[in-house]
Amino acid sequence: MSDSLDRVIEGIPMFVAFPPNESSDGAAAKHAIKQSVSRIVASGEPEDIGLYRFDLKDHLGCLASPSV
Repeated sequence: MSDSLDRVIEGIPMFVAFPPNESSDGAAAKHAIKQSVSRIVASGEPEDIGLYRFDLKDHLGCLASPSV
């Protein structure tokens, strides 16, 4: 389902390879993930940040929200 699966994403920054959906609180998720990664790098300890919705792009480049 993700457009990223059809291309090489190794070495690409996470939020470039998988851009957040800004219309579904993606900015808050992106901020929380970046903050968590910074703390993990600084401390070397794992951290649980909970679940965040992260829509993926389909083959047309449109954000594909799962039907619930």
